[in-house]
Amino acid sequence: MRLLQQQQRFDKWLSVFNHQRPHEALAMKCPADVYVPSTRTHAPKPLSYPLHDLVLRVSDSGRIRFPNGRRGDKLYFLSESLAGHDLGLRELDDGRWLVTFASVDLGTIDRTTRTFTPRSGTEADADTQPTPRRRSSTTQTQKKRRAA
Repeated sequence: MRLLQQQQRFDKWLSVFNHQRPHEALAMKCPADVYVPSTRTHAPKPLSYPLHDLVLRVSDSGRIRFPNGRRGDKLYFLSESLAGHDLGLRELDDGRWLVTFASVDLGTIDRTTRTFTPRSGTEADADTQPTPRRRSSTTQTQKKRRAA
């Protein structure tokens, strides 16, 4: 079955589920009969990057470009899922740029080689792993107390 056909079947099921099929939890009414849109609007807070040197907005195609870039500086593709979002960039000691979304370090940009290197999952996991607990050794006195 093709994706378009699957979508059509899902849309049909969704219509039946919301407009024709009564639900016991809704006193045998259909969800469409009791649904009321929210009057509140959702305005997400803009992300701020106080410790970063630059804040750049990702284009609709998932790319960023440094402002006043060097001649021949390119667009760096990150991800289309970041389109429209602001990213923080901080220059590192070695000249690379750390790219951050919210509190997640995505990777680094090296402007000399003109490459974006994503942060690997294992590298990210290593930084966030909790320190293993040390087992406390049971002394002879503790063992005697327990036995008594």
